[in-house]
Amino acid sequence: MKHLKATLLVMAIFVSSPTISAQTVIDVLVMAEPNADASKIASQLAEVNNVMVASGTGVSIAYAFSGAPQVIPPMTGSDTVQHIAATTFAPAVALRNSTGADLVIVFVDELSGCGFAPADQWYGGNGINGTAPDTSGSEDKYVALVSTGTTTDILGNTVDCPDDLPYLAAHETGHLFGAGHEEDAIPPAIYLYNNSHADYTKPVPFPLPGIDGYYTVMHSVIPVECQITGFNCNALNKYSDLATATNGVYHNTNNRQAILDTKSSVTAYRVPGCSLTRPDPVFGNINNPCDPDPWTSHNMAWFDSCEDESEFYEIYAQQPAIWGGIDINYVHVWNTVLPWDEVFVKGGAANFRVKACNSSGCTGKSNTWYWADAICEGH
Repeated sequence: MKHLKATLLVMAIFVSSPTISAQTVIDVLVMAEPNADASKIASQLAEVNNVMVASGTGVSIAYAFSGAPQVIPPMTGSDTVQHIAATTFAPAVALRNSTGADLVIVFVDELSGCGFAPADQWYGGNGINGTAPDTSGSEDKYVALVSTGTTTDILGNTVDCPDDLPYLAAHETGHLFGAGHEEDAIPPAIYLYNNSHADYTKPVPFPLPGIDGYYTVMHSVIPVECQITGFNCNALNKYSDLATATNGVYHNTNNRQAILDTKSSVTAYRVPGCSLTRPDPVFGNINNPCDPDPWTSHNMAWFDSCEDESEFYEIYAQQPAIWGGIDINYVHVWNTVLPWDEVFVKGGAANFRVKACNSSGCTGKSNTWYWADAICEGH
């Protein structure tokens, strides 16, 4: 598992819920379309962490670029089409990999509703009560889309998505952990558990005049749809409501339990940091043809995608150079601690390759090479 923290890393909200002794940290990359309302993002992100804590999930969200979300090009089409675009946009995928982000939240200008996130990677209705391995979500079910625009409710009224639904991002993030909309244990099961305890009509089975109800973060209704049932509705900042518990203890068949089951899989979607990596590409240019004579000087450099893990580099030379850089007859010639160096050749061209090394060993030689010609007249 990637991160385990012994103490809470987020704002403490003390509730009468089970105590989680350690926090599972989920790394989340935050991105936004150029036209998304940036002023709405911070409060939405804060509520994701608040809801995780209030629900007793033992999950803490660590955001990358929450203060200045990375820009993703505008997306169009249906919600599904936009979601596919967000998961396949190459620069976004590369950024997710480089930051080690398990999940990605993308704030968009407009959707058909207010949010979209897949949960079918967890479908089945059989909670495993502790582990729910996911074989697909890490590569195509890790993005939640959150609209900063508007939609309409069932009465035709305009709904400001981020303002009227303060837990919108928390709702969509919940789906990525297998949390669902289901209100009652009605087969056939859809989500990880067939009763997600998101119903706003509990603890009474039907509306009663003068009795306030509530709806959880995961309920699919928006406030006006709850209110037209005949009683006031209070939004709970929890994935499952405590009132459905017995003697203050959560039932297992609910959204909180779904997150407890799936968080170990989600936190392993991507592991932050990096490991010693073969340097590539290797490149360079001629520096001085005869300084000192009869040597030809070249500047050579290479890209190291995990430079923090590299303590030094081994330089290998092949002379005479074989056209095409075939990896034979390379000889270790020297070491350097920086991802560049000056190389000297005489008597004919040479090819150079590089290994990245630390106290644990070295990578293989670079897949690419630098061809350094010997052009000094003295050779």
